[in-house]
Amino acid sequence: MNILLCGLPKSGKSTIGKLLAKKLNKNFIDTDREIEKSYVQFFSTPLSCKEIYTQRGEVFFRNMETIEIYKLKNTTNSIIALGGGALEKEKNHSSLSSLGCIIYLQIHWEIAWNRMQKISIPSFLNNSNPKDHFYQLSQTRISTYEKLAHHRIMADHCNENEIIDLIHQFLEKNYGQ
Repeated sequence: MNILLCGLPKSGKSTIGKLLAKKLNKNFIDTDREIEKSYVQFFSTPLSCKEIYTQRGEVFFRNMETIEIYKLKNTTNSIIALGGGALEKEKNHSSLSSLGCIIYLQIHWEIAWNRMQKISIPSFLNNSNPKDHFYQLSQTRISTYEKLAHHRIMADHCNENEIIDLIHQFLEKNYGQ
């Protein structure tokens, strides 16, 4: 069985995903890294997701993301960290829902904002008022996460081990894993 982690940027999807994969002896896939790998294969230029988004635009980036999600269709026994906007396209909903158990790592939007500011403001945010734009975007995404997720982990004030334990308890109780 696959476990898909969704949530706002900086909610811990990649970090938790790697640790959970190790604990459950599963493969780990990060869709953002898969986008970057595919970009290098096609264009022979290594770019981060932020650079791809900035240089090629949102439509190009979201289309690449949809392709990477489609390529996961035969994936098994994996923990998959989804990009923060992977569920924005309705086209991705059925692909991801049929792929496995979706777990939403829920953090308050301001916690995500504060974590992002420490690194850099994502390119998908409006430059004139990025905090307000992120708030609006996060509300839309949160609604989608809540609708599609099979389970929600309140990750605001938990450390990595606590989050992994909560996910593991849920999986044991509901899926015997």
